[in-house]
Amino acid sequence: MIISAWGSGGMKIHLIIIILVFFVASLGCTAKFEETDIEEEKEAIINVIDHLYKAFDSGDFDEAEKLISYDYELISAGGKRMSWGSIRNVLESLGATGFKAEFNNMKLKVYKNIAFGVWNQLSIEYKGEKISKIKTVITAVFEKINENWKWVHAHETEVKDQS
Repeated sequence: MIISAWGSGGMKIHLIIIILVFFVASLGCTAKFEETDIEEEKEAIINVIDHLYKAFDSGDFDEAEKLISYDYELISAGGKRMSWGSIRNVLESLGATGFKAEFNNMKLKVYKNIAFGVWNQLSIEYKGEKISKIKTVITAVFEKINENWKWVHAHETEVKDQS
């Protein structure tokens, strides 16, 4: 005698349970990274970037520290990894104020509590003189912590002039 698994209902139940498990799991994964295309969030991140550059320009490292996460890391175009503490120590020891950076072509992708940014840094000035004419692509990660966007990670990639 042959008993059909479909006829008995056992196989149907197992199949339905498997489908439900995959469906619920996929909902959980997509909910965490659901894209929030809110211009307000992008504007808030641009403000973080703008205020950080202004804080470097004025030498206000306490203000800069409010705009980055406690575990901020920079990977320079040369591959050197620097924490915020290291960066701050170097800048303070130099008495560094008057930094300005020229950048363009900013692109931001914002999700619920995380965002990614890419832009071109065209030059860096220190007290009115260009100290770097190297074109660099900045790749950055931002995280929303306690309802405020913080700069978490930056990576610099040197771009060779194509002309």
